[in-house]
Amino acid sequence: PAQNSLDQSYSLLTQYRMTQLAIQLESKFQSLNGADRQVGAFTTRMLFFNALRFVYTHSEKTNLEFEINQSTSRYPQQLSSYTTEAHLAFDYEILPKVRIGPEAVFGINQVQDSPNRVYQTLNARVDYQIAEKLNLKSSAGIQMNQYTSGGEPIRILPVFSVECEYLLLTKTSFSITGYRNLQASPSLE
Repeated sequence: PAQNSLDQSYSLLTQYRMTQLAIQLESKFQSLNGADRQVGAFTTRMLFFNALRFVYTHSEKTNLEFEINQSTSRYPQQLSSYTTEAHLAFDYEILPKVRIGPEAVFGINQVQDSPNRVYQTLNARVDYQIAEKLNLKSSAGIQMNQYTSGGEPIRILPVFSVECEYLLLTKTSFSITGYRNLQASPSLE
C-alpha cells in the first residue's frame, strides 16, 4: 500500500495541412509517483513536453522540417530541469524507399542548482521503408556541450537513435526505439 500511486498521463497531437505545409502541435503531460531509475528511489515527478513543428514538402522527394520544443521535469524533492530546443532538418529521397538528410539541433538545458548547459547536435538521418508496413528510422552524429559556469571544457559525445515502426492498422502503429543522448540528472548537481 505504501507504494500505490495514482498516475496521470495525457497526450495531444494535432495537425493542420495546407498545400505544401503541415503545422503540427504536440503536447504531453505525466504526473507520476513511483520508482525512478535516475533518482534510485520512489519519488513524485511531473513531466511536460510541448512542440510546434513545421513540415514543408518542397517536392515529392524533398522535405524541410523546423521544430521548437520545450520539456520540463519537475521533481518536488529532487532537482528539476527545463530544456528548450530548436531542430532544423532536411530530407531527400535518393531511392523509392530511402530518404536521407542532415539535422541540426540547438538547445539549452537549465538544471536547478547547477550551471546551464548549451548544446548543438549535428546528425545524419536515414529513413528506410523495409516493407509496406515496416519502417526503420535512424540518426547518428555528435553533440557538443558547453556549461555556462564551473570551468568545464566543451564535451563532444557521439549520439544516435534507431527506431523501428510497424503499422498494425491504418491509424495504429507499434514502434520500438533505442538511443543515446545526454539528459539532466534529478539527483546530481
